[in-house]
Amino acid sequence: MLYKQGILSYVVADRYVRFAASPRPIGKLEKEFSMWRYMREHGLDAILQRSAEFHGGKDGKILETDLLSPVSREEQVAATLPIIERLVASARPVMHNDMPATISAGLQLGRHVCGGALPDRFASEDEIRDCFARELLTGISHRDLHYRNVMRDVDGRPVLIDLKSCDFNKIISIDLLNFACKYIQARGRWNYLDGAFKLQQPGWHVPELAPVLALVDLPRPIWGQLLALHALGQLAGRLKSPTDISPRFEKSLLRVLSKNWRGVPS
Repeated sequence: MLYKQGILSYVVADRYVRFAASPRPIGKLEKEFSMWRYMREHGLDAILQRSAEFHGGKDGKILETDLLSPVSREEQVAATLPIIERLVASARPVMHNDMPATISAGLQLGRHVCGGALPDRFASEDEIRDCFARELLTGISHRDLHYRNVMRDVDGRPVLIDLKSCDFNKIISIDLLNFACKYIQARGRWNYLDGAFKLQQPGWHVPELAPVLALVDLPRPIWGQLLALHALGQLAGRLKSPTDISPRFEKSLLRVLSKNWRGVPS
């Protein structure tokens, strides 16, 4: 048994059972089930667990799903690529005039950390805005795509889990770049921001990630900068205001943003 964030998880025969008794954990289970059902109705059943049941239990709610096996770090690209390809195939090109919320929030936090403006060796605000002033593949975003959120069913089929983080009408390429960065992060000793910088320097030429990165339709020269702002935007969403960052952490963020992201000789 495992009890985490108000959800009790346990195994019964070939079923994985989660129980919640209070409103917020129940909401998480309900969102998980609703997204599973929605994605099945929209032709994505091939990347989902075959069955899920959401029903009442004594003093709470229960979500029952298939019992799955974890995916190893070594097979994360091979296991995740079929899922990525299905998500991309289900997306559609949409003209975007606004930046994603995380990028916009990341810009605001980045300005604060850097004393009012982003460093010259980082992408300019105009370059960042121009990235999204075009048609981009838009659809279901998982928002936390990494190998721990992909598992195999009893037949060895890769399936996507933790669907409660999913959202609609989002730019798919943010998910793909996020997966690439987390792949590098899982195989090295870097944090997320340093991982984005490491990928940017060789121009994202990572052979095993090539099939994933070939599907990204954002401008390649600033993929790393977009990831950095995406991460800052997620951080900003957990803060009451930019001033909530400790001086030590703010200094660390400034160090990362001030790196030579463009790769231009000093």
